[in-house]
Amino acid sequence: MFHPKVSGNRIKPGGITNGWKLTPVGKILRLGDLPLNMALSPSKKFLAVTNNGQSDQMVQIIDAIQMQVLDSVVMGKSWLGLAFSDDEKFLYASGGHDN
Repeated sequence: MFHPKVSGNRIKPGGITNGWKLTPVGKILRLGDLPLNMALSPSKKFLAVTNNGQSDQMVQIIDAIQMQVLDSVVMGKSWLGLAFSDDEKFLYASGGHDN
């Protein structure tokens, strides 16, 4: 459902630049800033997410059934590479560098 939310030249909270408001469907799970990649475990029980924004860069582990964050591991620099091992004992995450 779209709702206009513009007052003059200022966008009100919840609005987007064209003046509409997007109403999400489903459950919202708060992640870190700039989540760039997700990997689903082979059993589909766990979801790993990289957060690569300006704040702490991290990998979050999520219970994919309950949709709850189980753990967050801060990395010095992270990037796109993300994969579970076949037995789910390991999660591989690539590092990044300063540009």
